[in-house]
Amino acid sequence: MKVLSFNLWSDAPRNKSWQRRRDAVARVFQQNEPDLCGLQEATLPMIRDLKERLPQFGWIGHGREDGGELGEHTPIFYRSDRFTLREGGSFWLAPVCDRPGRGWDAFCCRIVTWARLVESANGREVVHFNTHFDHLGRRARVQSAWMLLRKIEEIAGAMPAIVTGDLNCRESSAPYRVLTGQLPFTDGAPGENALRDTLYDTEQTPEGPRKTFRGLLGLFGLGRIDYVFVNRGLRTRRHAVLDEAIGASDHRPVLAELCFAAGNK
Repeated sequence: MKVLSFNLWSDAPRNKSWQRRRDAVARVFQQNEPDLCGLQEATLPMIRDLKERLPQFGWIGHGREDGGELGEHTPIFYRSDRFTLREGGSFWLAPVCDRPGRGWDAFCCRIVTWARLVESANGREVVHFNTHFDHLGRRARVQSAWMLLRKIEEIAGAMPAIVTGDLNCRESSAPYRVLTGQLPFTDGAPGENALRDTLYDTEQTPEGPRKTFRGLLGLFGLGRIDYVFVNRGLRTRRHAVLDEAIGASDHRPVLAELCFAAGNK
């Protein structure tokens, strides 16, 4: 399966006009044909515009401000001819995670969308989690990593799982190290619940530029902040940062081609 992570650059008035970018964003889907896609900074009007241009996709997601339609979403788009949505939902990156709220020192509410998807052809299941960590709260990003791992364990258990997202942090950061098992998650075996970064898990040579963020913060070492992770139920055949659709977003899309690991076929 092809999995895409793409921060769309919200339609806030301060940003480049969404109406001038939306066709270029849709072309990323059309040219690369992902099966699953985790989007960040998507508002409901943006989602509706993409759905109109991409009728082959279903989607799930909720506004981070109210759990309904208000504010940015982290929606998951899925090919409805390949997958059936069995169940899904959202939780917030905050101490009380089952209702809208701002966690720790975060600047704004942050949300995770998850979807349990079943392949129509053979009944194999995968759980996709998609998120966007806070851009200012350093403590919030670390706590968000712990929260995300706990919820993956709770929701997915031993099932194959994918995580897409803009983490707003580099590989050397504590949140990344928590997610990848370099900082122990529990008192159990180190890395027992760890995720694998598809950049390093790929069987083929990684493609494209290393930096995923096109903005000025890339000059200060924050160039790679968008990721695709997998758990031990999946393996990575290909990882690519797509250096296309310049002007469509201030982020580059990240594409990973995944296979079910042995025992999940």
